[in-house]
Amino acid sequence: MNEYQDIYKQFLIDGEFVSLDHYGEGHINNTFKLSMKNNGKSENYILQKINKRLFSNIEALMRNIELVTEFCRKSVIERGGDPMRECLSLIKTRDGKNYYFDGTDYFRVYVFIENATSHQIVRNPQDFYQSAVAFGNFAKLLADFDASQLYEILPDFHNTKVRYANFLKAVEKDAYGRKQEVLKEIEWVNSQKHLCSMIVDKIQSGEIPLRVTHNDTKLNNVMIDDETGKALAVIDLDTVMPGSLCYDFGDSIRFGCNPSTEDEPDLSKVNFQ
Repeated sequence: MNEYQDIYKQFLIDGEFVSLDHYGEGHINNTFKLSMKNNGKSENYILQKINKRLFSNIEALMRNIELVTEFCRKSVIERGGDPMRECLSLIKTRDGKNYYFDGTDYFRVYVFIENATSHQIVRNPQDFYQSAVAFGNFAKLLADFDASQLYEILPDFHNTKVRYANFLKAVEKDAYGRKQEVLKEIEWVNSQKHLCSMIVDKIQSGEIPLRVTHNDTKLNNVMIDDETGKALAVIDLDTVMPGSLCYDFGDSIRFGCNPSTEDEPDLSKVNFQ
């Protein structure tokens, strides 16, 4: 971690360095909490090393994030909210870029949202409700944003027509010889194939509007106020793309109705509650 200690100097951050510590439980990017002291006042930031293996087009990724965060910021200000707590705030580099490349790795910095926590599992119905409030609010803040401006970071991520076609290929290949064990499940999926193109086709026809979608609508991507227990802001915007809000709703149900963590090794604990 000491190797990243001076990275912050590339960003528009002033003051005296205090500490840099691993932060959070994310699995994609390396995340650190950067603590500074500026004129006797503590200031905290989130410093992230971006996963360049998963995200191959960092420039497009960061352009998406900059466009969305700036629009959210304006929307929050217009309604009289606090943009430092109700949305992510990017810190630019000293040469005006939204990320820094040190020749090997890519880094970005956000303002740290104070006195708030992201929870890994849904502890009670109120948690789930607040996640719904957060993502509904996120969609509302971006309601007038032209989603066609966004780059598709993960092509066909929610393209169910493509997903179904890949499923059929996997069944035919039967690479691990397990097809006979799940014939009923395969039959059920095939019986639902008429649904696979529904959302995709309606987006293309214009019947369903193209909107900004988060595409990872889990409770742990919501900052909850430590004092009030209410949702503050949506974080982790790496998968922000154009799509349908139906995608975000479906993903939130997938996560929220599972009382276990996503990487729970004991499958007996994983169920749809």
